[in-house]
Amino acid sequence: MEGDRREESIRLYNISRINLHPDRGVIWRYRMKEVSIKVFGTEPPCAKCNKAYKIATEVQKDFGEHVKVEKVNAMNEEGDKYGIMMTPTIVLNDNVVCVGKEMPKNELEKIVKRELEEN
Repeated sequence: MEGDRREESIRLYNISRINLHPDRGVIWRYRMKEVSIKVFGTEPPCAKCNKAYKIATEVQKDFGEHVKVEKVNAMNEEGDKYGIMMTPTIVLNDNVVCVGKEMPKNELEKIVKRELEEN
């Protein structure tokens, strides 16, 4: 399932013309994709699940409001939906990207960046 998209606006200005009024410009609209990261773990959480969630929230801070992170109990219906057998499991936009270990921050950042750039 593809991530949600949200429309944003950017105003571009032609600064090469001195006589152009600063309030006049071209409005460019684009849709920025949102990325959903679900960290499936145990309750109470184990050390690896806590670390995986911490890494995911750090990535969220780096990318801002376009990344949503959710901690999910693997022992519920949603865990069954993804066939979770080991924790932590990281699901990004409904795709399982890591099972049984915490994903290194730089690897998770690469995947998130790639997802955001696929508009």
